[in-house]
Amino acid sequence: MSTTVPSHEWPDVRWSARSANPAGSETETLPERDEDAPARKDLGQAARAALVEGRYVTALGLLERSLAWSADASGWSDRGRCLVGLGRWDEALASFERAVTLDRENAPAWGALGEHLARLQRLAQARAAFARALALDAAQADALYGMARLLTRLGRSAEANGFAQGFLAVARADDPRAEDASTMS
Repeated sequence: MSTTVPSHEWPDVRWSARSANPAGSETETLPERDEDAPARKDLGQAARAALVEGRYVTALGLLERSLAWSADASGWSDRGRCLVGLGRWDEALASFERAVTLDRENAPAWGALGEHLARLQRLAQARAAFARALALDAAQADALYGMARLLTRLGRSAEANGFAQGFLAVARADDPRAEDASTMS
């Protein structure tokens, strides 16, 4: 059994050459949820790998297909990151906002929203998003780093120092932001 998804739901997506449905088709036929859980998982993993590699168009196409099956906060956050990479900032904001709407308790989604709001110079909203992320998870690295950068930009170096130190305490050893954070403290 399959579910038909109108292609107009994601008009900006170009399906990959491996897709059974070429760009411009009227519909995309997707297997039912229970029958195809492994395929959905594979799509999400492939999308995240493409995102990490900076292959934003590929990642976006995979995420669109994955989100058509199951919309979750992490998928919408990843979609937002792809759109940022493609310079489509308004669409990215909508994706990050969708992520926190779907899961109000998802600290990484709030951190990603804060990062993007700061990028858009919406500093008060960014600070609120970072604060929400940190209220949910005090060790949320993206929010700690984002808050430290935001406070540094606002000239509040003493306050920024505390967040930078918090970030350094939880950051992975290979995190490229560690060097920048160490200069904030």
